[in-house]
Amino acid sequence: MARETLAKARRYGDRAREVENSDRAAFNDHLEAAVVYGRSVMHHLHKQFARKSGFKTWFSGQERRLRSSPTGVQLLELRNVILKEGPVGVRRVVSIHAEGSVAVTGYAEFSAVRAQPWFSRDLRLVCWDVRAWVTKPVRRALRQLRVQHRRPSTGPSGSVEAAMYFDVDGLRDKPALDYIDEYFCLLEEVVTSAEQQFGAA
Repeated sequence: MARETLAKARRYGDRAREVENSDRAAFNDHLEAAVVYGRSVMHHLHKQFARKSGFKTWFSGQERRLRSSPTGVQLLELRNVILKEGPVGVRRVVSIHAEGSVAVTGYAEFSAVRAQPWFSRDLRLVCWDVRAWVTKPVRRALRQLRVQHRRPSTGPSGSVEAAMYFDVDGLRDKPALDYIDEYFCLLEEVVTSAEQQFGAA
């Protein structure tokens, strides 16, 4: 009985995940059903194994364990809020992650100014100056090609993620479905322990 109730709670959690970014009303309905059925697991465990020897002691230990977990105690109490006070508040949180790179390149050009006129200089210096003057635009063009080749071909990358968060004190730090998954893991441990201790019924 408790195992089936936990499976039902998980199905509601899965349905909430499917519609999280497309249908807010359906998300809220499935999320609340997951919380309510999750809480019912403990009631059904009690009904299923109450007559077994040693169950009361075991059950009170499991209740204490659930209530010692911040997630467990919050979701146990959230079920009461849902059933007695109405819908629980949720809010959408959008996270934008962006990555990019900046390439800084540069170069400097120097020109030597000779003190002597060209016709008074050594022939080797005149040839050197002419060669530098002719090849300067070619070197500049090659340098620009190398810089363009080094630039990344892709632009900035990034992602946008949206998730629904509980708008309830104590449950605002991470997405609502992360709390639900953590709660289901706690309940899975309790149900498995009960089946090992008292046998699957």
